[in-house]
Amino acid sequence: MHAPKAQNVVLMPRGDSSPIADFLRYHVLVRVFDGDADRWLDDLTQRAAPEFESDIRFARWIRTRLRRDPALIERIRRAVERTPILNDER
Repeated sequence: MHAPKAQNVVLMPRGDSSPIADFLRYHVLVRVFDGDADRWLDDLTQRAAPEFESDIRFARWIRTRLRRDPALIERIRRAVERTPILNDER
């Protein structure tokens, strides 16, 4: 069973990645899942909804990159910290 869709939420684009969607995905990876791509992927696959397909592809891609280059997460964290969204006080 899926949670009802919020009326004020716009889904990220499905299909090919977009710079805006990827920007937001990096923020989700760092701010929601503390850089843990495995945990994010587990969360996404539990939802098993078609609208998360592109997020799942991104999470798998970034997980592979992080396994090859563990220092990448610190570069991603620094980039996310330099680009706050709205009134993000972190």
